[in-house]
Amino acid sequence: MKGARTERDLRGETPADAYHVPGHGIGVVVHEATDDEATASTAVVDVVDVSPGVEDLVAHREAMVRGMSRLDAAVRAAKPGAADRYARVLGHMAGGMSPAEVAVTEGVSPARAATLIAEVRAAGRARARVDRVRVEVIRYVAEEPMSTLSDLADVGADAADINTAVRELVDEGILRRRGRSFYVTPRAASI
Repeated sequence: MKGARTERDLRGETPADAYHVPGHGIGVVVHEATDDEATASTAVVDVVDVSPGVEDLVAHREAMVRGMSRLDAAVRAAKPGAADRYARVLGHMAGGMSPAEVAVTEGVSPARAATLIAEVRAAGRARARVDRVRVEVIRYVAEEPMSTLSDLADVGADAADINTAVRELVDEGILRRRGRSFYVTPRAASI
């Protein structure tokens, strides 16, 4: 109603003139058809099911669980002395709580709640930065098998982030080490 478009609309999978019934998986699409001889236009109405399939919902849910787990681990690693508190704050943020609500729930001042939230966000940004480097490392090693750590400097990221990304990818079995070089395993195709 406000002209907002979803990513699916932007990719062109949903006609721009589709009307979606809120809370339902039904959409009404109105197409204008022009009769060339009479130059009169008529409307053709299609009713389509625009709800995502079960497979899409399951995949989305699994991705969300993995993402939240990675964020939780990042927050806990960034703040090991108060890991449980920061993990709770992450949960509050994911639940949509405002800073004032976080302050009340955690029993702290609004200023302290804002600091807690800022520190959780900083840990999340650091995790996102390493995740981007992971993608770049996989791409680089896939294109240049048997790359070394010094070769990976070409990725253009901070050396610490590259080392963290490589360590995680080796631990997860996505990269394998042969001497001082790395290669991508078939497991990389599944991510």
